[in-house]
Amino acid sequence: MASWTSEIVAWQAFCRAGGLSPGTVETRRHYLRQLARAHADRDPWSLTVDDLVEFVAAERWSPQTRRCARGACRSFYSWARTTGRVTADPALDLPKVRAPQGMPRPIPRHEFAAALARADHRTRLMLCLGRFAGLRRAEIAGVHTDHVDAGTLRVLGKGAKVRHVPLHPEIARPLGLLPPGWAFPSATYPGRPLT
Repeated sequence: MASWTSEIVAWQAFCRAGGLSPGTVETRRHYLRQLARAHADRDPWSLTVDDLVEFVAAERWSPQTRRCARGACRSFYSWARTTGRVTADPALDLPKVRAPQGMPRPIPRHEFAAALARADHRTRLMLCLGRFAGLRRAEIAGVHTDHVDAGTLRVLGKGAKVRHVPLHPEIARPLGLLPPGWAFPSATYPGRPLT
């Protein structure tokens, strides 16, 4: 019987080789480990589409969570088919999960002003990158001084998509004062940004 743990580790290596972001791999691994716990007494390659439907349809999950769980199953069993571990992919027939379109929820002005009043210079820059440039937290962590050019900031976003964001004065001034390198370097991993 195949070990869930060793197969998930092999799948992770495949994902890394394909350039999937560490965050995506970790999120999917989380759901695969839940699937493994639910079927600890079974070989991963013995699961059927019904088993996967039951897992993804867990009532306690929001549509977005179900969508992530489905994506993890699809990725894992597609890899298993590609590598010859299974001949038929049971996740191929999982139904699509309909989830409502997310709506932006910007911080109210008075709360943003209160946060700025309490923030140190570093946190202030983080807050301004979110507020005035619309960056996600991982995009903020990955800001590098080499990404600033002619009043714009080059941002590597989800799905490895690059976009150029105009620099608001509240961002341009503090970015211009930073030493060359990551705006928010990691204390744990020298030479790398925050994670």
